[in-house]
Amino acid sequence: MGAPGATRGKPEDTLMTSDGKIVPYRMSVLMEIAAKVAKTMVTGAVSLSYEEMEIVLDYIHLNIEDSKRRNEAREKENRDVSEDK
Repeated sequence: MGAPGATRGKPEDTLMTSDGKIVPYRMSVLMEIAAKVAKTMVTGAVSLSYEEMEIVLDYIHLNIEDSKRRNEAREKENRDVSEDK
């Protein structure tokens, strides 16, 4: 997991600084989402063990990585089509 102020995303994002760091407002939104996910895992209808929580987080991470790969492939395909014109 990244530390506060870690560089992620596209620098042109309006919620990122010019050097790619997350602005305080965006970090607070991310922390709020993380708190909701943690609360759901701890106080949900089914109590999860720490190992199960790690599995859930691993699945989330895998889905994020898969989505990034698909988006990058789609962007590359679009660039290739644009260059062919």
